[in-house]
Amino acid sequence: MSRLIKTVTFALNYLRMILTEKKQWSDNLGILTSILCLIHCLLIPFVFTSLSTLNWFSDSIVNNSWINLDFLFLLFSFIAVLYTGQITTKKWISRMLWFSWIVLSIVIVNEEFSWFAFPDWSIFLPSSALIFLHVYNRKYCVCTNDHCCIDD
Repeated sequence: MSRLIKTVTFALNYLRMILTEKKQWSDNLGILTSILCLIHCLLIPFVFTSLSTLNWFSDSIVNNSWINLDFLFLLFSFIAVLYTGQITTKKWISRMLWFSWIVLSIVIVNEEFSWFAFPDWSIFLPSSALIFLHVYNRKYCVCTNDHCCIDD
């Protein structure tokens, strides 16, 4: 229980940073969204399984809630990648953010339509990559003034 409280506190602190830091809000949003996505992917299957076992929810409510959260994370992640790609000083960061977001999108959409047989852990790779890239960009690749050029 204390880990959950620490995680929620961490997420709320990042949310506060998003609202107060104008320059790097997109990196903060990307970090927060990706962390919440990972928590969602780790914990929600256990929660839904438990609730379904107890007959508290019908399967359709569980499935619809699951899908809606996935696409909500994908939308916020898209916004974060879009704006971070515009402010980063390294083009390769922008390219890797977009690549990770596309892979994440494919995995999430594939979960809905089951086109390919991806392993369950495949969702963790692009989410972790997005976290790493946003943290790296936040630390090393942001313009310090309004007139910086983007370099390779």
